[in-house]
Amino acid sequence: MQVNRRLLVLVILLVSASVLGQSDDDAAKEKRARLNAILEESLADVQSLRLPENRAVFYARIGNLMWPQDEKRARALFLNAATELVNAQTFAESKRAQNPYSDLIHGGGTRQTILNTIANRDAQLALELLAKTRPAAIQPAIETGPERDKKISNYHQNTAHLAQNESYMEQNFYRMAAEQSPERAAKILKESLTKGLSSETFNQLTRLADKDPAAAGEMASQIVDRLLRSNYRVPEQPHYVKFQPT
Repeated sequence: MQVNRRLLVLVILLVSASVLGQSDDDAAKEKRARLNAILEESLADVQSLRLPENRAVFYARIGNLMWPQDEKRARALFLNAATELVNAQTFAESKRAQNPYSDLIHGGGTRQTILNTIANRDAQLALELLAKTRPAAIQPAIETGPERDKKISNYHQNTAHLAQNESYMEQNFYRMAAEQSPERAAKILKESLTKGLSSETFNQLTRLADKDPAAAGEMASQIVDRLLRSNYRVPEQPHYVKFQPT
């Protein structure tokens, strides 16, 4: 990633940002003011970055730093990050022949870094952007479902793995959203349990039982029924998500 010196300084500031937000004395206020000035300058520099994936990463990082002072603007920057990420994915897809293993095509590290940064501040938004930024390589595996795919090949094994990772991330964001919004936790947890089974299912069901026992009982019955109808396998391997201990 080619970035200018100010953006490299911003990365260093990420380490100390949380400390700056913990004190209200004059020195801390002055530091926050300097930080905000650097953030404003950095935003202008981000637009000059050549690669959209680099712009996406820095929009997410700057939004994360701005969150304690201005949540509305931070969310706008998170949306910018998602837009730039989609632009990067589209370009990578157009160059698939030259680089078929790009992490942008398969939803790897860059996308995960951006979405996890956003989820730490607003997991509900991260859930929305999880769907918006989902690469084309993942979508067919999710829509078709591994159990309908009877062909044996490394390709199908890989798409099942991609779909499985997507499920892990989605369920984790649902958990975080429930923790960030206690007043909506029951609704969020119930919705998460309708998305499928994961290693987080039991924990989510337990948390839902604490908030809404009736809804938890209903969801538990649906989960048991789903388990009984499952064959516990994806192409060429066990489906560990369905019976991994929690």
